[in-house]
Amino acid sequence: MGRKPKNVPYIGEVKVNITATSKERYERFIEVVKQIIIYNIEKELEEKRKQKNLSNANNETQGD
Repeated sequence: MGRKPKNVPYIGEVKVNITATSKERYERFIEVVKQIIIYNIEKELEEKRKQKNLSNANNETQGD
């Protein structure tokens, strides 16, 4: 039988150590989920800022 891989791909490019305890894997999973949530929130806020700036620019040009 072949050797077990040290790391297993997990959620994109994130690696999880398969020899870690279940608690360590759970903590790593939570950390990854937090990173994904934070990334999504930042992306959404950036999109809202862009829309607001575009709206403000349109309002300024229409006022002339």
